[in-house]
Amino acid sequence: MKQQKNHPINANRDKAIIRFLILDALPDGSETIVQMEQYFEYFFKRKIARDLVISEIKSFLKKGFIKIDYPDDADEHLEKYEIEYYYFVLTKLGRQKWEKMPMPPELQHLLDQGM
Repeated sequence: MKQQKNHPINANRDKAIIRFLILDALPDGSETIVQMEQYFEYFFKRKIARDLVISEIKSFLKKGFIKIDYPDDADEHLEKYEIEYYYFVLTKLGRQKWEKMPMPPELQHLLDQGM
């Protein structure tokens, strides 16, 4: 996959990579969307559309792969303007999916090239 600075991620082509990286960002602890975006930029050297990341996060929430790690004093509701600052963690089901999910070939290619 050719790397281009600040070239947006292609939603259709790169969805598998984004899904993999969301789960891969979480096995050691909770992360916010902002932190995940920084993790993605490390691999891609370009920005990923936030709405695409949020869409995949919501899909993983519905499927039970991740959950929100609410602070003890937080109201348990999702507001679109706040979602970027919520911490997400893998569920047991999400960890199982992450452990079995193969690395997308395009991402492996980037790693093989030493990014």
